[in-house]
Amino acid sequence: MQKLYTTETLGELLQVSPRTIRRERKEGRLPFVRVRGQIRYRESDVRAYLERNASLSAEGTLTSQASWADR
Repeated sequence: MQKLYTTETLGELLQVSPRTIRRERKEGRLPFVRVRGQIRYRESDVRAYLERNASLSAEGTLTSQASWADR
């Protein structure tokens, strides 16, 4: 079973505000699921979102990629 994140937890993980997460969801850029009426984000969807939206640093590494192994 894959990990699910709340809006607040995902915001902390990505170091953005929950408002930013909600905006990305409402604009259709960040997929979500409902679990018993609560909005959750699948880890696989978040990874795909980061791949589509992350920019490369001068060293060629993803600058907005979170360290998933630490979570």
